[in-house]
Amino acid sequence: MTLQGLDATDRLLLEKLQANGRIPNKALAAAAGVAPSTALERVRRLMDEGYILGFQAEVAPRALGAGLEVLVSVRLRQVTEKRVNTFREGTRDLEAVVAIVHLVGGPADFLLHLAVRDQQHLQEALEWFATRGEAVVVQTSLILSTERRSVPAYSIQQEF
Repeated sequence: MTLQGLDATDRLLLEKLQANGRIPNKALAAAAGVAPSTALERVRRLMDEGYILGFQAEVAPRALGAGLEVLVSVRLRQVTEKRVNTFREGTRDLEAVVAIVHLVGGPADFLLHLAVRDQQHLQEALEWFATRGEAVVVQTSLILSTERRSVPAYSIQQEF
């Protein structure tokens, strides 16, 4: 999948949606210079073709009672498809996991974002990692602050 298959209208729709995923369809259509039905049809096609992964609200963990946020890097004992899938499945049951940020290459195999109430809750979450047969190294980094991007993360006008 590349941007080469997209025309200027598709790119503009993606750009506008990336900047504001809640833009009303009527305003989106006006910005792209197309009828609302055309904008809706194109957005559905962009979703079907995998250009748009979804729409969601970003909730502030602190507003929900999370006093600490950490990034946890995990190196697996051995990287196999089965071990990766088993570990990933297990993290879905861990309430503190906000996101499995990435399956990565390098010194870690996974980076996870955890939000916890306090130090005790963090200790409980880390004990889960210690009991996993797949994990050989677990390191945590306390998130001191986060700066959200105010501009789209990806340039729609050029390919990578």
